[in-house]
Amino acid sequence: MKDRHVLVLGSDYAFVCHEAVHQRAARVVLLTEAKNGASPEMEGVETLSGDLTVLEDATFDVVFFPQAHERKDLGEVLTRLKALLRPKGVLVLEVACNTTGAAIQWAVIGDGPSRRRYPSARLLEMVLLKDFAIRRVGQGVLRNDDNVAQTIFHCSLLQGTALLISGRSGRGKSNLLRLFKSEDLPTVSTDTILWQLYMTEGAPERSLSARIQAEIGDGPTFWGRVGQMIVADPELTEAFCHLLLETCPLEARAFVLEGEILRHEVLAQRLTALLDAHNVRVWAVTPRAVHSA
Repeated sequence: MKDRHVLVLGSDYAFVCHEAVHQRAARVVLLTEAKNGASPEMEGVETLSGDLTVLEDATFDVVFFPQAHERKDLGEVLTRLKALLRPKGVLVLEVACNTTGAAIQWAVIGDGPSRRRYPSARLLEMVLLKDFAIRRVGQGVLRNDDNVAQTIFHCSLLQGTALLISGRSGRGKSNLLRLFKSEDLPTVSTDTILWQLYMTEGAPERSLSARIQAEIGDGPTFWGRVGQMIVADPELTEAFCHLLLETCPLEARAFVLEGEILRHEVLAQRLTALLDAHNVRVWAVTPRAVHSA
């Protein structure tokens, strides 16, 4: 937790605050409900009382949320935590849940003072944590007043996914792109972008458009040759990568980017870095060659 911003919800996890301070976290906040009264002050820990609104615009790298099933407003709390979590952050969720069966519902167990309400694992996955990537990492303790053992999940914000389809001309990239397009997945063609740049009128000297127009001249439009010209110039490579970044629908859960120019490692690496900075994970799709025995 070194140099991280850490939020702990509830005094039950106060020991985590001590460990975060010991590991030299940049900031450690312990948030308790006002009804529990003032919590003892701990060196290096900011202790606050109230709900999540007292945190204002703060964001955190790690959030510890124990006994989550006890919150009657669990869905609302998770929505607020999503806004508090940084793009690469992790929510450590400890929750008693019913892991048997496929029902998407709450399980109500017991009666009277011992009555408890637990989400099913499917309710967590499909509804309450739908905006998170979740991974079950362990089993929590069975508390005296609980009927169901707790499970610990690591939850991170869902990343967008970009499929980069690359390869030489004639290997079927456009057909594959058409297939994704038929399934209503957003698609972007680098050849289309290059054509639009080529057709731009009155482009400033040394701009992408002017350089592409000069490279092609009155000859045929060989995008492979244009791509080689772009990747040979770091300035043009940077400009084209930023243009692709502006063109791609980064808001979508997934999209496809296709083109021969993407086979050049220098451009693919730079574009991958830019997409990662916008919390988009990249998968590279390339054709496999057939080798005879």
